[in-house]
This record gives sequence, structure tokens and C-alpha cells, in this order.
Amino acid sequence: MIFGGKAAPGYFLAKLIIRLIHAVADTVNGDPAVNARLRVAFVPDFNVTIGQRIYPAADLSEQISTAGKEASAPAT
Repeated sequence: MIFGGKAAPGYFLAKLIIRLIHAVADTVNGDPAVNARLRVAFVPDFNVTIGQRIYPAADLSEQISTAGKEASAPAT
């Protein structure tokens, strides 16, 4: 499972969720009985450019975005 995201310093709940994902990753990746079948990774500072590299390798991708509130880099 690959998770990606970023959170501004003031977003307490988002930062808490990121910490939860890291805790789950530590548990799953550290268990030899499980990590042969499942691995958990978190991509920090996730953005469109990174997504363009990850999505083609995925069988399924789901994006949860609040349109209009999402911060994106300006087009160059």
C-alpha cells in the first residue's frame, strides 16, 4: 500500500493521520510474517509531479481531494 500526502503545520488531524500511517508501516513492515505479502510506504510532500510517476505503476489509484482547496504548484 502506498500512501502519500502533506499537511500544513496547523492541520492537527492531518498530521495525526500521517503519524498513524507511519505507525502502521512500522508494524507491518517489521513483521516478517506479514511483510512478505504486504508492505506499507508513505510518500512525503505528495504533489501532482510525484503522482504522475506513481500512478502508472498502480493497478488502482484513488485520489481524495477537496477541489478548490487543494494547493498545487503553478504550471510552467
